[in-house]
Amino acid sequence: MRQIFVGVLLLFSTILSAQESKTKIEKEYRVNADQVPQKSGIWITEAFPNVSKVKWYSEETSGKKSYEAKLKWQGKKYSVEFSETGDIEDVEIRLNWRKQPDELRKLLQNSFSQMDKFKLLKIQEQWSAADPDVLKAAIQQQNKKKVNLKYEVEFRAVINGVHGHWEGLFDTSGKLLQTRRILTRPTDNLDF
Repeated sequence: MRQIFVGVLLLFSTILSAQESKTKIEKEYRVNADQVPQKSGIWITEAFPNVSKVKWYSEETSGKKSYEAKLKWQGKKYSVEFSETGDIEDVEIRLNWRKQPDELRKLLQNSFSQMDKFKLLKIQEQWSAADPDVLKAAIQQQNKKKVNLKYEVEFRAVINGVHGHWEGLFDTSGKLLQTRRILTRPTDNLDF
């Protein structure tokens, strides 16, 4: 009997740890520009000439610390993520779903159709490059061909019987590469 009980506990802990690895727990709080690595600030001013306002955040996602700059430049909303040491990780550009080409929308909708009760919340292009200068040039030229392009989509859905807030990473062919459940921290406010 004891062996069965221990076996059930081991199975249960394995299931929980498997679910935990697909969970995104994010804490984000505002910081001043002088609290981020200097090279992050320099990269932003070089990549986004004449940007007027940059909001800086310190972010902890599932134990990993980073910095994020949020800004508006040439009519688009950008979110730029840096490592804890100030190295550029990726640039995300907020998109309007309805203004996206039909081909892209169809590719992504094929993946969405496999989920129950799907509702799109936010879609962004995610640009990255091995060379920070290549990424910088791509931003200034608005040239997607120079970067590794993916799509990050936040949505509400039921996946494997679990209703929640999710983040999906898609390639340019609409293939779902990664799904993580987003856990929001509880607030002291009543939400209606």
